[in-house]
Amino acid sequence: MLVLSRKEREKIMIGDIELEVVEIKGNRVRLGIEAGPEFVVHRKEFYEKIINSSSEEIKKMFHQHLSHDTYDAAYNLLRITDKYSPSPQELSTLVSGLEQKGLLNDKMKKYLRKYDHVQE
Repeated sequence: MLVLSRKEREKIMIGDIELEVVEIKGNRVRLGIEAGPEFVVHRKEFYEKIINSSSEEIKKMFHQHLSHDTYDAAYNLLRITDKYSPSPQELSTLVSGLEQKGLLNDKMKKYLRKYDHVQE
């Protein structure tokens, strides 16, 4: 494990991801993460909750994200777990939503092609 020391407002680059120490208050550190929409970034406890969820729970979360226009979050659910495969209609809604918000990029398109019914 690489351990680095940083002061407030100092940054670290991890590939294309920029990590900034926004604030240090007592024993708590606030981090800012600048990453493209194709990157999945979650608190570990939330990530583990997703990993341990049933396919029905994943489906429900996916639908909630679609209905609230949080398409990047819906995409991230698919990236984290293979427990749910969206229907062609759901995938079309996701792709259209990502495009409308200017979030759909080549890396995301490539990933979404794993669903054989996705058109480029």
